[in-house]
Amino acid sequence: MKNNLVHVKVEHEEVIRAKKDLLELEIELIKVIRAIKKYRQLRTKELKLKNKLKKTTSLTLTSIKTIEKTLPKIKLKEVLNEDKQAKEEPKKEEIKENRKRKNRDFLEKEIEQIQEKLRALEE
Repeated sequence: MKNNLVHVKVEHEEVIRAKKDLLELEIELIKVIRAIKKYRQLRTKELKLKNKLKKTTSLTLTSIKTIEKTLPKIKLKEVLNEDKQAKEEPKKEEIKENRKRKNRDFLEKEIEQIQEKLRALEE
């Protein structure tokens, strides 16, 4: 079997340019490999933190459940009704005070007007 070899003449500048391109490509590949390694490290760190968070959350939930079991249970409706009544009482008192204040202001204005009329008559 005969080997059919083909020889191609390549200029020196083309060879240098091709070598430069190969070296630049190699640099870029190394950067990509570094980025992949960094990503893997960060990903494993993230997974560890997520697992730790999950454990902490589950411990917290179990603690909350045990606390709820030990605390006395109250009837929510009664507490809400007490809160409503406590809130309504000050509002009623405020309304009464506002009415009294308005009434006083009105009477004071009337007195002032009458006094002005008296002064006008005296002059």
